[in-house]
Amino acid sequence: MNKDFESVDRVEVIDNNGRVYVKNSVERVWLSEQDDGRTLKVFVTFEEQEEICID
Repeated sequence: MNKDFESVDRVEVIDNNGRVYVKNSVERVWLSEQDDGRTLKVFVTFEEQEEICID
């Protein structure tokens, strides 16, 4: 499996405790199945957000 999700702009990973990973401003997401189907990898590229520092 190698599927692209062109319209996705937010990625969330949820486990038994709720959201464990959230990324906004996602540019590209794709999945890769490895280890004879026992591992699913989610690859995400995203737009770097500019840091705002108020001193």
